[in-house]
Amino acid sequence: MSEYRIEESARKRALKFKEDYERHFEKNSKRMRKIAKETEAYLEREHLQDDTDATLNIISILPSCHYRIYLYGRYHELVKKAGRTDTELEYRKWKIGGETSEKIQKFAVIYRKREKCLRKMESDAEAECIGYLKKSGLWDDLEAVHEMRCCLPICLLRHKLDERYYELFMKENEDFTDED
Repeated sequence: MSEYRIEESARKRALKFKEDYERHFEKNSKRMRKIAKETEAYLEREHLQDDTDATLNIISILPSCHYRIYLYGRYHELVKKAGRTDTELEYRKWKIGGETSEKIQKFAVIYRKREKCLRKMESDAEAECIGYLKKSGLWDDLEAVHEMRCCLPICLLRHKLDERYYELFMKENEDFTDED
């Protein structure tokens, strides 16, 4: 008898998804770190690291990624430091050089393609994992949901199974209170 509630084949498929997802995610993150490093070096070399227009130029090219979020934060710090209250994110002058701009644009295209691939992988895994739990009658089994979620990377699918796990946990522990 297996020590797991979910079948070994379902477990292996979930672990394979985790391995593939994390590998693709790391490739994207590595490229993002590289373009961030190159862009920061460019800004420093051109003395533009404190320039709001240059920062917005870069933000306008980048895809939605951690580096872009960082730059939004930097932009708002620069505006505050300058004593301005810019509420519209519009640059007044293009200040990013052609080669750097092209590198960022190329990165953005590749990053978006890889993000699309990750979303497709996750969507397929969601249909498979949640479908398996429902078809096998394990969707309402706290331990089975926990086992499946532990096989997954940190992603929206994992989040959905986390929510299901806590929903089942609270159902089983209805008398649980914060007053203890």
